[in-house]
Amino acid sequence: MSLQAQIIDKDGPTISAAAERVYGKPVRFAVLKGWSNYSCLQRTRETVAGLLGAVGHVSNSALADQLEQMKFGAAVHIDGYDYDSATLIPLLAWALRQHEDSRLSADRAAYPGVASNLEWALVSVSTQECLGESGCPVFELCKPAAARSVVAEADIVVTNHSMLAVQAATALPVVLGNSGLGDFQNIIVDEAHALPGTVRSQGQSQVSARRITKVIALVRRVLSDTDAGVKRWIDDGDAVATAVDDELRRRLKAAPFEPGDEVSVPGDVDPLNDTADLVISWAKRGDRLLANATADAESQSVKIAAKRARAEVTQLGSDVDAVREHFVGVARWWKRPAKFGGGHGRRESVSVTAAPVEVSRMIDRNVWTVVPSDEEDAEPMQLSVVAMSATLPTGFARDAAIRSQSREYESPFDARYGDSAFFAPRVISPAEVAALSAPGPRGGKPKFDTTKHAGWALPYMVDLVDANGGSALVLSSTVDAGKKYTESLREAARGRWRVLSQWDGANIRQIKADWEDDRTAVLVGTKTLMTGTDAPGETCSLVIVDRPPRARANPIDNARVEALAPNHGGKWGADRIVYAGDAATLLEQSVGRLIRSMSDSGLAAILDPRLVKSSPFAYPEATRDIYIHAVRRFDRKYSQLSKATEFLRERRAKTNQS
Repeated sequence: MSLQAQIIDKDGPTISAAAERVYGKPVRFAVLKGWSNYSCLQRTRETVAGLLGAVGHVSNSALADQLEQMKFGAAVHIDGYDYDSATLIPLLAWALRQHEDSRLSADRAAYPGVASNLEWALVSVSTQECLGESGCPVFELCKPAAARSVVAEADIVVTNHSMLAVQAATALPVVLGNSGLGDFQNIIVDEAHALPGTVRSQGQSQVSARRITKVIALVRRVLSDTDAGVKRWIDDGDAVATAVDDELRRRLKAAPFEPGDEVSVPGDVDPLNDTADLVISWAKRGDRLLANATADAESQSVKIAAKRARAEVTQLGSDVDAVREHFVGVARWWKRPAKFGGGHGRRESVSVTAAPVEVSRMIDRNVWTVVPSDEEDAEPMQLSVVAMSATLPTGFARDAAIRSQSREYESPFDARYGDSAFFAPRVISPAEVAALSAPGPRGGKPKFDTTKHAGWALPYMVDLVDANGGSALVLSSTVDAGKKYTESLREAARGRWRVLSQWDGANIRQIKADWEDDRTAVLVGTKTLMTGTDAPGETCSLVIVDRPPRARANPIDNARVEALAPNHGGKWGADRIVYAGDAATLLEQSVGRLIRSMSDSGLAAILDPRLVKSSPFAYPEATRDIYIHAVRRFDRKYSQLSKATEFLRERRAKTNQS
């Protein structure tokens, strides 16, 4: 979202003005977002009617005033959920007033408060739920439709990876090939390294008892269980949900044990062998009931609910097929609930999920290749594609179906890296080795113990922040370690500078804004802050990463390893490409927070002694090379803390004098 805002608010006007000087005509920019990113007046008024009763022809502003003047309890109950009235009522009032002025966008990003996804769903609809121009009584006030009209007239459309990923995963012309938006000739993907991962997330299919009960709840909003056929279908659904959960539990218990909540489904196992036909048959019956009962429905709320319910019923049948069979390039896993045992009652259900991991064909076929919208029987054509990022991984071209070789350009910030420094500590003393060690197997060489790392790294962290006088971004590989760093840094600061963290309870955008506005503040966070955090100047003159953010073993990345292994030296070579490669990309993004303008400089530190060759815990050379590549732009590299703190103090003194 911040990158979109930068393009529209800063880069776009500059480009448009330059184009007008050269060509005599400005370039028009517009942002394309998902339909549900904008509030829907029909949905909002229905939600308000659920709280106040029939609203008739009362104006939106009057309804908003009425909401704000009423005395609600701490919680309000809507559609089976309890909502905090302190956050929901302001959201509803805001959404109503957005439709009183055609100049207001009703965009979720413009909402000044905090709204959860559940709360936002009470003021918005997806394209599947939208009644469209022919069915909606207030379509002339439709904010998402108005936004699409602006996009259709634009010369350059700005969108996000999620929109492209939906198109890649579903083959629907969400962006490219969309007749309402017109034809595109060129596509530029910024931060392109993240696109394949976003496609993997959008392509997931999941089945569980909870999913089935969700479908039942959606149908009950449309159909009355006083009808015998509906009642029988609901009762059968409860039985199907129980049968599915029983089978998933039984097969999960029989699987080889894996640590963690997500457990890979063995390749020869069909997790729904006994219940798949039951689910599909039941879902088809539900679809028929919905089609028959809503054909002549007059209520707009019933029509919206029916569209959503039918979409969920249809998707459930597709997802059952997707999770049953193993294919190389597709991950499948069970999700083990926190409480795995117990009787039927209110126990948490087991889920089974499938996700594509080899997504290059999906991207190539559904995104890079389009059919012109204004030509009948036109042949598919390849778009001109520019994929760019400061951190394109080695395998990006393969993952994103890019057929050309990547090209690396000189960074305009290279001189700033020359004025900066990098620090990774060398461990020599027996005491430090012992502080980081776990006994080796059978009394052999001690091994690096990640559970001891946070305690060992803290004194280094405190000394570096102290030498810099605050003004730091501290990035942790785990939440637990990050909270520990926050507490210790606050104690060490002794009021000399503020220490903020992403766990402070406020909106993360506000926390980042508070940090950016305070020159000496320290901000602590995890992966959330490793990308997109942008604070040029002295506020971020020290970036500390505790260790490379290598992901724990997980089904998606293991499936990527399986797909790559035959052509990359077997499992170990593929494991290095996937796990170390992803960590290195995120590591480079993290240290890149240091240099954000032509006047920036400072020190980046990775407090992992395994990065130093002479360390008794050094990474294997091939892995170390991958990580060190992330800090290649730094000419000055230190492995002694005294050198790093001296650099920071000298730099700080010069900055204070200027």
